[in-house]
Amino acid sequence: MLAAAGCSALPDIEEAGLPDERAEIHAMEIAAESGADTRTCLGEDGTSILWSGTESVSLYDGHEVRKFTADVSEKSSCALFQGEAADASCYLALYPYDPEAGMSLSGSEATFRTSIPTRQTAVEGGFDPSAHAAFAVTGTDGVLHFHNAVAFIRFTVPSGNWTTATFRGRAGEVLAGTGTITVGVGTGSDGWDGETASFVPDRPDYGFEGCSVTLSGLEGGKTYMAAAAPCSLQSGISIVLEDAAGNQRVARSLKPASLKPGHVLNLGTLPLEERVEAKFVSKKEVASLSSAVTDFGIDSSYSFLINLYAAMYLKDTSSPLVVATFRYTSLDPYGVPDTFSGVIYILESTWNSGGSLSRIVLANHGTITLNTEAPTTALDVDGVLAWGPTAVIIPDGYGFGSTDNSGFQAYLHRESTSRAQLDAVAAARKILNDRNITTSGCKYYNVGYSQGGHTTISNLRYMAEHPGMYDFDFTATFAGAGPYDMPATYRWLMGGSGSNCMFSIPLTVISMNQYENLGFDYEDVFKGSLLANYRSWILDKTKTTSQLNALLGSDPSAVVSDGMVAMTGDQAGKLLSALERNSLCSGWKPATGGSITLFHSTEDDIVPSVNTDNLKAWLESQGVSVTVKEGSYGSHVEAAMSYAMSLLPAVCK
Repeated sequence: MLAAAGCSALPDIEEAGLPDERAEIHAMEIAAESGADTRTCLGEDGTSILWSGTESVSLYDGHEVRKFTADVSEKSSCALFQGEAADASCYLALYPYDPEAGMSLSGSEATFRTSIPTRQTAVEGGFDPSAHAAFAVTGTDGVLHFHNAVAFIRFTVPSGNWTTATFRGRAGEVLAGTGTITVGVGTGSDGWDGETASFVPDRPDYGFEGCSVTLSGLEGGKTYMAAAAPCSLQSGISIVLEDAAGNQRVARSLKPASLKPGHVLNLGTLPLEERVEAKFVSKKEVASLSSAVTDFGIDSSYSFLINLYAAMYLKDTSSPLVVATFRYTSLDPYGVPDTFSGVIYILESTWNSGGSLSRIVLANHGTITLNTEAPTTALDVDGVLAWGPTAVIIPDGYGFGSTDNSGFQAYLHRESTSRAQLDAVAAARKILNDRNITTSGCKYYNVGYSQGGHTTISNLRYMAEHPGMYDFDFTATFAGAGPYDMPATYRWLMGGSGSNCMFSIPLTVISMNQYENLGFDYEDVFKGSLLANYRSWILDKTKTTSQLNALLGSDPSAVVSDGMVAMTGDQAGKLLSALERNSLCSGWKPATGGSITLFHSTEDDIVPSVNTDNLKAWLESQGVSVTVKEGSYGSHVEAAMSYAMSLLPAVCK
């Protein structure tokens, strides 16, 4: 019930722009009911939320936002708020009080602008009052019936010295920040039309601002709640717990879930995953170099060349290799720790008995689309380099191997990919050292072709942008046929020149959308057979690149929107900006003086050689010396073997 408790007119104020008729402001009190789905502390049932302590709300009287306060001595679903406001037939209110809150009433629609903070303070048994967002509209009974516009995540901290918890949707959902609540005003006692009114956060153009909520001040064994924007967690949720020393552990669920306004998602006690710093898992063998021609899937027409180069540059080629699978911790594209996998190629005698290595090679694999093509499953031709005092490290990358079920591959997403690749080197070296294999005098090589070529150069950029993060540098880098200038490659592809590279369209669009968080609805960017089948073909990883090319045809306009082909409109603009952020032809300079060699065929039918030309021009503009091997080496696939053969004298001399 609204009741005037007195009358006190404001003094005259001279201010330009004020209307002639001013609202008369009264001291008044107004009742507010929370219902079962609102407020700042938990009831005895552990889920209902009640008013408690000193509470303040923002009240809008049609003229401006005003502060009303209540003192609640005992937890209650009803409170009496007091303050000053103008008389109005309908009042809007927001909890908690926010002097910057925006409220408006237009016809039968009320709009509220407020925010959910990304950083919240832990309250045992409840949630941070400043993180709440509840709205109310006075109805026929004159009472403010508050309704939650936010969702709540309830959890119990496991034992330990954990102090913070960070929640993140595994598909980049926006969980916090400034947003809007839109409510249909009704004629009943509740003041609104009864339709669900959720807090809808503003979505950033790209990136993950607002995509996580961090709760600070935790204690082990206690229960807390975090406030978050309602949404569908399409790929589940990740929670990172951290202690005061910076140690982290992760709890995650890959099961989709819903955050609903006024509801509590109860996670129970968080089950923490094991943190795997560096762990040997299993091994297999390659009997000798002669068997590698078959085992590695090398075309027999190259066998003579391989044997010739082997005699010149490799050692112990009749001895078996071990291919050791290992696991390690790195960060996924959202910045959440995950367990990654990779392999180490090394002579069996060195693996079993120890010894000294002269070289460590980080080999960055090319484009794959099936988990059965991952380095931990399929043999890789770069393993040939391991015949000698060499260890070859080939990580799976995010979305393959141990992260197969975690998400889609981070295709050409430079920062997250390079972090995981370089972390693999550090982890593999620890495993080798634990087996009495000495790596202290090693030279480090960084190699890759196609997508792996992009990763190879990206590794140099990551190390330059994160100085001191790793205690090794690359003596030499060999990058072959990589899409270093991604916007140029996309324009070439959309121009109809890349009929053998159609598979890269969905791989690129989906990866950039998910890991740059562009907010695309695929119905707006895909069409035809791709729109109907992208989940099974791409996300479920059921087709090879050759199969995808056959299914997609040769005409980009048949599978992507007209705007994406013409590179016009909002979606195309966002994509091109994301491609630019992941390109390597501007904005950086290698941190060390290791040599850089670029290889490309001028006849490449999948990655145009303009990529190498543009990268060379940029590096040389920064004073970096670059060796370029560019010539008529055939198609992209044909040139790959020429590239591989060039590595033998370069790495093993």
